[in-house]
Amino acid sequence: MVSPTAIAGLTPTEPLPWSVCESTQQWCDELLRLWSAPRDAEALGRAARSWVEQRHSWAQAGELADASVRRVCGNLS
Repeated sequence: MVSPTAIAGLTPTEPLPWSVCESTQQWCDELLRLWSAPRDAEALGRAARSWVEQRHSWAQAGELADASVRRVCGNLS
């Protein structure tokens, strides 16, 4: 479970391995659900971590930064 702000910088794909909670009630409902189902909570955590690791590595961040600089400043090579 995440807030919209927490995933603002991530590249969305479907299906997402988490639920986006936009209200206090959604947070409470999801917390209660996960607390009552520890295996589901653990599986959700593993899936979310794997999703982020596969799509948002430091190497990918560097490539995006490099492409952005080249787009703005031109090829400096």
